[in-house]
Amino acid sequence: MNLMQAVQSAWVWVQLLEFRSKRDEFYIQLAKSIERRERLRTFLVEEQKIAKARATRDSSREFAMQRMLAKLSQGQDFRISQILAEVMPREDKLMLSAVDQSKDKPETLRSLVTAIREQKQAKALIVKAMFPPMVMLPGVFIFSYILATQSIPVISKIAPPEVWTPYNAAVRDFSQHVANHGFKVLGALAALVAYVGYQMPRWKGVWRGRIERIPQGMGLLIFPVFPIALPLSIYRDFQVSLLLTSLAVLLKSGSTLTGALDSLRSTAQPWMQWHLRRVSRHLYVAPTEYVEAFAKGLLSPKLLARLATTIRNDSRFDRVLIELGTQGIGEVRKEIEKTSKGLNTMLLIAAAACVLFLYVGQLSIAQSMTDALDPVNKMKQY
Repeated sequence: MNLMQAVQSAWVWVQLLEFRSKRDEFYIQLAKSIERRERLRTFLVEEQKIAKARATRDSSREFAMQRMLAKLSQGQDFRISQILAEVMPREDKLMLSAVDQSKDKPETLRSLVTAIREQKQAKALIVKAMFPPMVMLPGVFIFSYILATQSIPVISKIAPPEVWTPYNAAVRDFSQHVANHGFKVLGALAALVAYVGYQMPRWKGVWRGRIERIPQGMGLLIFPVFPIALPLSIYRDFQVSLLLTSLAVLLKSGSTLTGALDSLRSTAQPWMQWHLRRVSRHLYVAPTEYVEAFAKGLLSPKLLARLATTIRNDSRFDRVLIELGTQGIGEVRKEIEKTSKGLNTMLLIAAAACVLFLYVGQLSIAQSMTDALDPVNKMKQY
């Protein structure tokens, strides 16, 4: 992809951003249109008129209608999923293919709306939990940097040697490191976070699976020395929420389990492809060992226990997965919320500890210097 194509793709993404955020409303309207036996072209034309009208202006929606109508105007016999794929995000495309296969397209579209709203709630939980530390950490760095470069160095220049107790010396040395290497360390951390974020959907293998199976409580305990466990756990649970809702939509539309897994794997990210390949491989060898197939790191222990319990009450595994993708997804959200809050707490504690260390250190150095320069204390030394 050359630069011009990249810029054009970015511009299309920006123009569709608002429409995609409210696409669940569009799906509901489309379901009603299909129930009225309205032609898709007529529906899109009328919706474009509404979005274009001055009183109901919506430029993002108008742009989306325009792109879908342009696809229709090519004259080929396109399916609904192919038309909507022009404007919808990647995660919807597989579920939209279920609409093509479904005998009850309006009901499948409504199931898709439920899945999208579940996904939005999961994303909102992560954003809500991570917002406080993301706002607080830059302020902590600025405050620490000012203390380390302005206040403590001034005192250090005039303080006598007896001021530098082990604690005060540790504060002074830490301040010097912040002053000399603070921005370098901050840049390195930002690069590391970006790299981890980039690798999240791509890194796969046995070690990734082992880390994801670390219990949440253990992940909190080892966070100071091994911080990657909690983010991987949150990512795993969030992706599982997307997987279960997508599976529920596909299975409700009449797809088989193996067909649904193959469809999801065809466009999934490498990490999910790896997991789904392991599930499919196990089911091919042992078609009835459902719990064992999903017990290789994809599902959390609690969700796996829910799966095993549900299977005991229903021999149809497709119905079990549909139940997990509709009712059981609430448990996944609770896991996401709990882990996100744990990570939030650890980050806030680390930030508060840094500020407290420097602030108390500044007070300690100032008090030690006051005591050292006190004439009475000086006379006692002779």
